[in-house]
Amino acid sequence: MAPCIQLHRFLQLQDKERTHLFTFLVENPHEISTFDVRSREFHFAGHRWYVYTGKPNNEYFSFYLRIVNLGKDVKVNTVYSFNVINLVNCQNNYTYFSPPGGRVFSRNDDALSWGWKEFIRRETLLKPNGGFLFDGNKSLVELECKTYKTVIEETIQLPILSPNHPFPMVHTSPFSVGGFAWQIRIFPDGPDEENKGNVALFLHCTTANHLVKVKARFLIEGQPSPVVYEHTFPANCISEMPSGVAFPNRSEFMKSLTDNKLRVGIEFVGVTEVNEVHVTLSEPTSYPTVCVTPFEDLSGCPWVLKTLQASKLKLKLDQNEKTTTGLMEFYHRHVIWNATLVAPSADDCSMNIPLNTKGSLIGYFGENWSDADVIKSDVAIEDLTVDDNLYRTDVDDGYDRYSYISLHVEILSNHLLYKTPAPSPTGDRERKLLYSARKDRTQLHLKYQELLRHKTALESKCHNLERERSRLGFNNQQQNIEDDDDVTKEEIVPDFTKLLFDLMNDLSRRATLKSKQPSLESDKSHRPYRPPTITEKEMNKKYHEYRSDFSQLVKDCRLKPSKSATLQQKVDEIHQQMIEYIETKSGIRITKTVVSGSLGTDTCSSNRIDVDLHIFSPNFPRNGHVMWLPSLIMGLKCLLEDGSNEGKLEHLSQFTCSSYSVQMLAYGEIEVDIYPSYDWQHQINDVITTTSSQPSSGGGYDGFYEELLRQRTSENLCWFSPDAAELQKSFIFEQPEQVKTVIRVVKQWRNEVDWKEYKWRPPSYLLMLLVVRAYENTLHDNTSYRNIIKHFIKLVLSTSAHKPARMRISWSRFYDPDDYNIEYSGSESSRDSPPIVQDPANPANNVAERPISWIPFRRNVQLWANRLMKDVVVDNKKLTGKI
Repeated sequence: MAPCIQLHRFLQLQDKERTHLFTFLVENPHEISTFDVRSREFHFAGHRWYVYTGKPNNEYFSFYLRIVNLGKDVKVNTVYSFNVINLVNCQNNYTYFSPPGGRVFSRNDDALSWGWKEFIRRETLLKPNGGFLFDGNKSLVELECKTYKTVIEETIQLPILSPNHPFPMVHTSPFSVGGFAWQIRIFPDGPDEENKGNVALFLHCTTANHLVKVKARFLIEGQPSPVVYEHTFPANCISEMPSGVAFPNRSEFMKSLTDNKLRVGIEFVGVTEVNEVHVTLSEPTSYPTVCVTPFEDLSGCPWVLKTLQASKLKLKLDQNEKTTTGLMEFYHRHVIWNATLVAPSADDCSMNIPLNTKGSLIGYFGENWSDADVIKSDVAIEDLTVDDNLYRTDVDDGYDRYSYISLHVEILSNHLLYKTPAPSPTGDRERKLLYSARKDRTQLHLKYQELLRHKTALESKCHNLERERSRLGFNNQQQNIEDDDDVTKEEIVPDFTKLLFDLMNDLSRRATLKSKQPSLESDKSHRPYRPPTITEKEMNKKYHEYRSDFSQLVKDCRLKPSKSATLQQKVDEIHQQMIEYIETKSGIRITKTVVSGSLGTDTCSSNRIDVDLHIFSPNFPRNGHVMWLPSLIMGLKCLLEDGSNEGKLEHLSQFTCSSYSVQMLAYGEIEVDIYPSYDWQHQINDVITTTSSQPSSGGGYDGFYEELLRQRTSENLCWFSPDAAELQKSFIFEQPEQVKTVIRVVKQWRNEVDWKEYKWRPPSYLLMLLVVRAYENTLHDNTSYRNIIKHFIKLVLSTSAHKPARMRISWSRFYDPDDYNIEYSGSESSRDSPPIVQDPANPANNVAERPISWIPFRRNVQLWANRLMKDVVVDNKKLTGKI
C-alpha cells in the first residue's frame, strides 16, 4: 500500500497564544523512499497549508510545513513545532521547535516551506519495539502552530495636495487573505471635511461575497498602531472598515519622508468566516417548535441550523444531506463554530449578544451520523416577540407576514479528519484540557523559578535586617542589665559550646575507630529493625478478600481522614518545637525547612507512619560531607536528647542516627528523620567569603547541579541526595491522586514483608518513582488501580535480565538527563547490579542503589504478584496466581 499522510485530529485552544494542534497519521512510512509524500490541505491563520516529508535520504526522515497560494508581498509569521509521538513513553518523543520568534513564510523570499531535513532516523522510527509504530505500519506526527500573524506592507507614492482635487485617495495593490481580496486606502488629506489635515488609512474589502470578521492593526513605516481594530464586513457590497488610523499630514514625521513616499501595511490577527442566517420566529401559541434554516459556508459546504424555540432559545449546527455526500466511510468532518444574535438596525456592534459564553463549539459529521454541541442561550423567546424589539425584523410583502431574527454563525475551522470512529465533543474538550494543563505546567514552572529568585533576594535583605536588629537588641539588653539586675531570662538558654564539644568528641571517636580499621557504619546506632506483626495465615486471609474485592485493599491502605488530620497537627507542633530548639541551642541559622516523607507527600499507609524533616542552612559546608556530616548528626542527636530530658521536647524518644540523619520516635508512633543540608537557594555572599577550599559556584539548583558534576564516584554523590528534598517532594506531591493511592498500596505491602534487615528493604522513594513510571506506562491503556499495580510488578521483575544494558528510568521534570553523564556503581554484566532509576530532582542519585541487592526485592514482588494477581507476564513467562 502506498504511503500517505492524513489529518487525524485537530484541537484549537482558547489560550493567549491561540494554539492550533494538528495530529497527522502517517501510514506505511517504511515505503517512503524517493518521492515527496504530502497531506491534504488544511486551514490555519486564514491560509491553506500542508505538511510533507520531503525526499528522504537513507538515514533520516524529514518533515516540512508549506503554505499554499501565498500572494505577493504577503508574509505569514508563526511559531510552530513538529513532534513524532512515542506511544510507549512520551519522554522519548522527537520534538523540534522553530525559533522563539517563529518563521516567516513568504513568496518573495522563496520561503514558502520550513522544516527539518534530518528530523528522525529511519531505524529509530521504524524499529518494531521502539514505540513510534502502532498497528505495524502507522505513526503519529503532531504539528503545533501558535502566535501567528499575516503582514502586508507596501510603499506608496503620496500625491501632491491641491485645492483643485480635494480629498485625494491612493491605495495599495490588492492582496488575498482568508479567501477575500483586500486593499489599504490612504487619504493624504483626510476622507472628508471633518478629518481634513490628517493622513487616514482604511482597510477596504474589494470582493466581499461573504461576511467576514477581521481583527487587524495598521502599520506605518513598520510601526504597529496601538489599537487592534475589529469589524465584520457585510456581504454582497463593497465596504471598508469604519475605524482606521489617522495622524497630521503636516507633522515632523511627514516632513521626514523621502520623496513623499510612505510605507504602509496591515497586520491581520484573525480572519473568520461569518454566515448570516435568518431564523423565522414561530407563533407563541405553537411553542415549542423547531425551525430548520439551511445555509452554505464560504467553501460551498451546505449546513442547516436547527433552533428550538421554547422558553429559551437553543441552537444546533447539523449536516445537510449534501454535507457528507461523497465522503468515504473512514472520513468525517470536524467543525468549530459559534453564534451571535445580531441587532440589524443598530450601528453599534456592542448591541450584539453572544449566544455562547463557554468557548467555541465542536461538531463531528460523518456519512450517517453526527455529534455536535448545542447552544443553550439565556435569550428568552418571549422577549423577542415584543413589538419594536431591537433584534427582530418584521416582513410584510403583501402575501405573507412573518418575523425573523438574524444570527451570525462563525465557522472557525472546517477540516476533514481521517480514520477516527465517531468521536464526541466531550472527549475533544478533555484532550484540550490535558494539553492546556501541560502548557500551563511549563509556564507555572518558569513563574515558580522567577518567584524563587525574588524570594532569595528578599531573604538576603531580611537576613541583613535581622543581623542589625540583633545587634541593636543586644545593645539594649546590655543597657537594661546595667539598669536593672532583675532581667527575665529566656525560656531556652543558648549553649553554643555544648554542640561544639559534642562535635569534637565524635570526631575523636571516629579517628580512633579509623585507626583500628573497623567499619564506621557498624558503630552507628541505627533505628532497630522491627519485623511485621501480621502472620502468614492472616495475610492469606486478607488477600483472599482482596482478590474478590480489590477496592477493599485500597480502602485498608488509606488512613482515616480524622487520623490523618491529627497526625498532621502533631507533626506541625513537633516541627516548630525542634526548629526553635535547634536554632536557639546551637546557633545554626536555619533558612528553610521541608517536611517530606509519607506524611509530607500525602502517601502514608495505614501500617507505618513516618515523616522526614529537612533543615537547610548556609552555615553548613557545600561539599566534603564524609568529613563533617556524621559528626554533625551525632551532635544534633545529643542536642535533641538533652531537649527531651529537659522537657522542652517531651514528645520525642528513642533517639538513633545514621550517616545521613537523626532518627527518633514522636508521640510513640511517628518515625521522624532529620536531614541537615546546605541551602543552595540562599544567597550568603555577604556573610561567607569564598576560599580556595570551597570553590565558588552559581547559586540555586544550577550551582547544585554544577557541584554534582565535580564529583566522581556514586559514593560521594549519594551524600547530596537530601539537598534536593524540596524538588523530590514537589515531584511526588504533584502526581495524580490515583498514583498516590497506588503508592499507599505498595507501601502497605512493603511494610507487611519480613525483610530481616533494613539493608534488604526497598526505600519509600524508590517505590514512589517505580509507581510513577508504572502509571505513565498505563496512560495508553487502562489506568485502573489493578493495572497500575500489574505494571509496577512487571517493571520490578523485568530488571532480572539486562539486555543489552541495564534498565534506565529518568524524567526531565527539573533537568535534561542527557546533560548529566553520571557513572553509577554496578556492572552491566552482573545479574545483581541494580537498574538505573535516576532521581528526577538529583541527576547524580541512582535511587535503585538502595536496597543493596534487588534479588530479595524481586523475589518478594513475585510472591506478592502470585498472591494478588491472577497472571502477570514478564519476559514471556506467565506467573500464575493461587486463585
